[in-house]
Amino acid sequence: MTSSLNGLKFLAISLCGASIALGTGLSSASHAQIEATEAGAVTEQVAQGAPSIVDIATSAGAFDTLVTALQAADLVDALSGEGPLTVFAPIDEAFDALPAGVLEALLEPENKDLLTQVLVYHVVEGGVLSSDLSTGDVETLAGNLMVDVSTDGVMVNDAQVLRADVQGSNGVIHVIDQVLVPESVATELANRLAADDAEPMAADDMVADDMAADDMAADDMAAAESEAAVFQAVEPIEPAATAEAPMLNNAVEEPEFSSEPVSEPVRGLW
Repeated sequence: MTSSLNGLKFLAISLCGASIALGTGLSSASHAQIEATEAGAVTEQVAQGAPSIVDIATSAGAFDTLVTALQAADLVDALSGEGPLTVFAPIDEAFDALPAGVLEALLEPENKDLLTQVLVYHVVEGGVLSSDLSTGDVETLAGNLMVDVSTDGVMVNDAQVLRADVQGSNGVIHVIDQVLVPESVATELANRLAADDAEPMAADDMVADDMAADDMAADDMAAAESEAAVFQAVEPIEPAATAEAPMLNNAVEEPEFSSEPVSEPVRGLW
């Protein structure tokens, strides 16, 4: 749980503007999977079977985590509807690049509301092709994204568009390499994880601990009273009037003891 609380803090601190995108580079396998969703191939599929945005994401092989998240948030039907919609779709490796524990936490049933906000933050109402995009804000179903169009390509917040204009029957997909997370979601999820870590003890546990503490206090008091009674019962021992020289076992001769007092203490004994 603790390792999960530290990942969210990193995410929240790194946010700039209204949101942030987190992620890393892509493997050659992911590139190959994305190739299967080229606009030309999808256009042909639309003419034959009219695949929806969800159909395309499910069959492409590069969006398995996205599809899992859509199912957990009960958004499959919404993204399979009439539309039109525009979806900035993160690939699997984008979800893998989230801080440790973040994806797992978002997929928990108690955090369904936060997962929904993350997913609809990737959805724009209407069909927006790359030719329609220009530098500036784009309004999603959960806030604004910052789009930067340049000769180097298209950036959405800090995510790069890997492939644009994948057309489905109910809208268009732009493939991105990072997951977009609203600042409010990152903050709220961090708070929830922190609350889980600091969850107070159950009432029964608190009563048990109080009883144990009382028992320990009673035991300590009894021990102290017993110790005081022992010390009070001990009488000081008076020295004998005449000291007799002790006999040593196996001694050949009886040792002689000087009656003269020692003038200085023997060093090392005091």
